[in-house]
Amino acid sequence: ILYCKYIRFVTPKNNKHSMAKRIDPERPVYPIGVVAELTGIKPQTLRIYEENGLITPSRSSKNRRLYSNNDVEKIEYLYYLTQIRKVGIRGVKVILEILDQIPEEQRQRIMSAVVEKGGNHKEDGK
Repeated sequence: ILYCKYIRFVTPKNNKHSMAKRIDPERPVYPIGVVAELTGIKPQTLRIYEENGLITPSRSSKNRRLYSNNDVEKIEYLYYLTQIRKVGIRGVKVILEILDQIPEEQRQRIMSAVVEKGGNHKEDGK
């Protein structure tokens, strides 16, 4: 997983005025169904994370959940902790509290390394 400040979206090449657009990673743009499809995580699991205070999606004017790119990265990390490493909700809350005390750049490197190592561990069949 790569963590970056902005994600680029490019307009079609045949457009003579095409230019890269940058989306703020904090901007909530993805509804729950899109997040579920992007991550492979069921909407029910996302709701459970919310009910337990692990994530707090924004709400649209019609009260629909909206997630940012940063939310999606956090959701992937939560899934890794709860489903792959079998950490309970209380344990995840402690881990998140500790991570919140670490500077952003360092925290993202740690989260990325943990998920990457966990992915390799899973592939090894251990």
